[in-house]
Amino acid sequence: MSSPVLFPIPPDWTKDVKETTSYLTDVLVAYSDAEQRRGLRANPRRSLGFPITTTSSRETALLEAILFGSMQNPFALPWWPDALRLSSDLPSGSTAIPLDPSTRLFASGGLAAIWRNAFDNELVSVANVDGSGLTLASGTANDWTANDCLVLPAFLARLASSVDVTRYSSGGIMADFAFSGEAGQVAPAGSWSPEQYLGIDVLEVSPNWTQDSKRTIARSLIVLDSKTGDVTVETKGSSPISAAPIQCFLADRAEVDKFRAFLDRRKGRLVPFFAPSWNQDLILASDVLATDSTIRVDVMNYTRFLFPSPSRRDIAFLAVTGERVYTRILNSVQNSDGTETLTLAAPIGTAFRKDRTQISFLELVRLATDDVDLSWSSSTFAMASLPTVEVPREVPA
Repeated sequence: MSSPVLFPIPPDWTKDVKETTSYLTDVLVAYSDAEQRRGLRANPRRSLGFPITTTSSRETALLEAILFGSMQNPFALPWWPDALRLSSDLPSGSTAIPLDPSTRLFASGGLAAIWRNAFDNELVSVANVDGSGLTLASGTANDWTANDCLVLPAFLARLASSVDVTRYSSGGIMADFAFSGEAGQVAPAGSWSPEQYLGIDVLEVSPNWTQDSKRTIARSLIVLDSKTGDVTVETKGSSPISAAPIQCFLADRAEVDKFRAFLDRRKGRLVPFFAPSWNQDLILASDVLATDSTIRVDVMNYTRFLFPSPSRRDIAFLAVTGERVYTRILNSVQNSDGTETLTLAAPIGTAFRKDRTQISFLELVRLATDDVDLSWSSSTFAMASLPTVEVPREVPA
């Protein structure tokens, strides 16, 4: 098989670049809303979509030629969000590229691209990745100088069977390209270990409140209505199931790296995790001492409506100063003075001021989709929306 053609045209960074990680999960739902899930894909498929605006007649002609001659085959696609500047000269025959691969998708056994411009670039095979950089399977074919070249991971990816290109002049093209990654490609496994509660990962990314968040609360019901007599309603599950997106702003490469590792641990819809609702679900009526194992909150009928459900007994203390504590409510009593007393599983261990602390329910959720998008505005930061749905039947006892 011949070597894949490197797709050399970079994105138009005046618009977002969309990276998609796709797993595949079979979800079987029981009458009670309990789930059985099976992961059907060991490695994710990675896709990249981005706009292109060619800036010269020569680049436009190159793009047309590549599409005409090679779009039936997978391209070697530079992963543009993960570009790094070449830090030292590489003479032809070089078998090592010094760089810091820690927050990029370089992988042993994978591909990488050295790119100066659309006409001056090279595809290389990566034999090994370590903390000092890349070891290549064979020497580079060309000389490359520091600072004016980029080094990028590359993945095999296909275009659809047809693409639309718009001529804004006789020598210029604008187009939106969507590349779908090939199956079974190697990618680095994230080494980050998240905070855990009851042996389950906790997503601790604060939501990005630049847009409203809509929560859906649904209860599975069977409604029998003959239209002429009584209506019979049977509840299938013991509690409602809520679904809500988590909007994430990833401010730097370290945050992006953690997020990618978190997605790899989820395997799409397969593996659940805890996430604070980030709502003011319970309001402290008094300050909390580190030795306290009971707290008082303003009355809001928690004892009557929510405590009976195991999915509303785990809570997160979230202080504005950054302290976070996760714990379980073992008992709840509504008092006659406008408060409710909650008994915790253990002394809280951290003091919390009532006017500086938010108490949110800690919900056990899974991803609602196997496909998660990262929207890149530059190669430095990204945004993501994680659609989630509760799995209350799986809350640990």
